[in-house]
Amino acid sequence: MKIIVDRIEDNMVIGEREDREMVKINKNQINEPVKEGDVLVVKDGKFIVDEEGTNRLKEEVKNMMEDLFE
Repeated sequence: MKIIVDRIEDNMVIGEREDREMVKINKNQINEPVKEGDVLVVKDGKFIVDEEGTNRLKEEVKNMMEDLFE
């Protein structure tokens, strides 16, 4: 399961799952710094930032923006 971080409110991370359902995750369940746009995955029962997935998503968004403004 992948979750894209939409926003952070107080101690909660609000994200969108692959099925487009929004979820709330307590920041205590994530063992590393997290920011909007990060991709989270579950590994060994913990949420971790998927650096490769995050970079891929950022590149896709960048390409869409470039296509939009050509």
